[in-house]
Amino acid sequence: QNPLTIDERRQIVQTVLKQSQLDQQIKIGLTIDDIPNNLQWTDEIIKQIPPFQVVVGNNSLNTLLFSYRQFKQFHPKLTKRELYQGEIVRQHIVSGKPWRQLVPKVSLPLLEKYQLEQRLRLLHQE
Repeated sequence: QNPLTIDERRQIVQTVLKQSQLDQQIKIGLTIDDIPNNLQWTDEIIKQIPPFQVVVGNNSLNTLLFSYRQFKQFHPKLTKRELYQGEIVRQHIVSGKPWRQLVPKVSLPLLEKYQLEQRLRLLHQE
């Protein structure tokens, strides 16, 4: 449902982290192809990235999988999730509602560069 490539999304997140001065504390992991066996998928991630101690996120499946492998978990508090999640932002764009106030200002130039609005409208014409 997200029309941005993984590289585009990664660039946006890195830009926001840098602007927030969090780029030295938070590192973005890699992406790997889907593996149907969830524990094998977890093991593949562990194998491919540098050693780490904590998994950050709020995805319940990831929490379960990494807890099986004895990793500590950090679940950040989500602020106004019903307003700021990507799905809501995309719905606003498609329906013509204001959306720019729902994303970090520093991400706007990249979202315009990647033509997020145009891509979403094309996807929803089908």
